[in-house]
Amino acid sequence: MGRNAGETCPVAVRQSFKRMGRHTVLHLSISRRTGHPVYRHPTGRVTEVDRTVTTCRSYPGKGHERRSSDRSGTSSPSCAGPSRTGAPKGSPMTALRTPAHLGALPKLHVYVDETGDRGFSAASRRQSPFFAMTALIVPQEDEWQVKLTAGGLRAIVHGAQPQEILKPIHWVEHFKAKRPDRRRQAAQALALMPSARVIHVIAHKDTVNADAGMRQDGGLFYNYTTRLLLERVAYTAREWPGGRRLAIVRLGRVKHMDHSASASHLDYVRQGAGLTSFPVPWALISWPLTWENTQRDGIQLADIHAGMLNCALSGSPQDRACAENLLLVGHQLRRSTSGALLGYGVKVIGDYQFVTQRVWWEDWKSR
Repeated sequence: MGRNAGETCPVAVRQSFKRMGRHTVLHLSISRRTGHPVYRHPTGRVTEVDRTVTTCRSYPGKGHERRSSDRSGTSSPSCAGPSRTGAPKGSPMTALRTPAHLGALPKLHVYVDETGDRGFSAASRRQSPFFAMTALIVPQEDEWQVKLTAGGLRAIVHGAQPQEILKPIHWVEHFKAKRPDRRRQAAQALALMPSARVIHVIAHKDTVNADAGMRQDGGLFYNYTTRLLLERVAYTAREWPGGRRLAIVRLGRVKHMDHSASASHLDYVRQGAGLTSFPVPWALISWPLTWENTQRDGIQLADIHAGMLNCALSGSPQDRACAENLLLVGHQLRRSTSGALLGYGVKVIGDYQFVTQRVWWEDWKSR
């Protein structure tokens, strides 16, 4: 990632490099030692900026990690710092609350769930070659559709046991392959939510960058995937028809995950949003995030969306039938103004051909 030193770098960095010419290209990374942003000049000179972006220290070119990026230009997880949170160890984490003027914006309700295994062992990759996170986004005025859809599906699943009508529904437990009728009913019910938007972030384990750190650290893998998902949620809130919205995000709890560490990592990323080449409107996500159990109707529906994605990706690349239910809700995927899907409603970590070479991709893309 390059920056023009005379245009977009913080003041302290511009002053440090002002004698090198206004078209000097700098490269951004994060110091593993301190967690501070580091700008590298092509000559090898390095300037490290503290978290307040008011002072800088220059070093020789050695000793600082190189930055890599994924195909969309988003920072790789190597920029996450020396700990799972992405913040330097021992540094204070001060969560930035949502300003009052943004809190007055109309709301989006965002529900997030995951599918697949986060492990990178040979057995885990055989059992689950991918890990994915899914966000279901609904405007506040249509939240009633979430309750109606989830309640209707629970009535179908628990119809023979009315006393269980409030019991949460789960794709793995209640929509098994031997119940294709239920799977189709769920897809049809979700497809009837006209204002809903869906975003998927899919990590193909075999082609995830081997030196990215995610293979050795499940927490980092989860945090980075969540970050990419939330970046797209923030853009969706900015681009919502009728004007900006404030996204209220609720994520499904994950076993064996320290969600407080995830919250600290994401807050650290958010506070450094101004140092990226592609500024993310993090202020349009209500803070702090919350992780909740599956009693929440929206998380149950996000779980079903994720389950349909899992079914499609677990099938043969030449099998269209495995994606039939996913295709029914394809019109809800977030897209660019020109209709592009890849990188917007569908983000792939690793080789995007893991998704795009499937026979149903063109149909999914054109919905």
